[in-house]
Amino acid sequence: MSEQAQDLMAIAQRLYGAALTGDWKTAGEIIAPECVIVEASALPFAGTYQGLEGLKALFAKFAESISAKNLKFLPMLSGPDLVCAQLEIIVEHAGKDVALKVVEILRFKNGRVVELTPYYFDSALVNAVSKK
Repeated sequence: MSEQAQDLMAIAQRLYGAALTGDWKTAGEIIAPECVIVEASALPFAGTYQGLEGLKALFAKFAESISAKNLKFLPMLSGPDLVCAQLEIIVEHAGKDVALKVVEILRFKNGRVVELTPYYFDSALVNAVSKK
């Protein structure tokens, strides 16, 4: 794996760590102001979010919709200007833990995230476990 790919994965991990702990200062150093995050219309937190304020709004809307118990990070993949992060969001549904499987593609420019595109494997399950 190239040094550039390793660097991008380290930046992505730093972003996830910052966002999950509410370290918005660090997240703001990584998310470019023009960064666009688009959540699919089939999801309870659907919409287009931009920059750091958009990321904060997405986290708030997600928390209103989904009660996550845990988040598992699976191996990441990296290319010249992007990282693919595999995640499993663990939620309780019908008395047992289920995993919402997600792949997020983070596109970088000059070391900052300029686009973040999440793909949920089963949007019907996301809606089934949402607080509605």
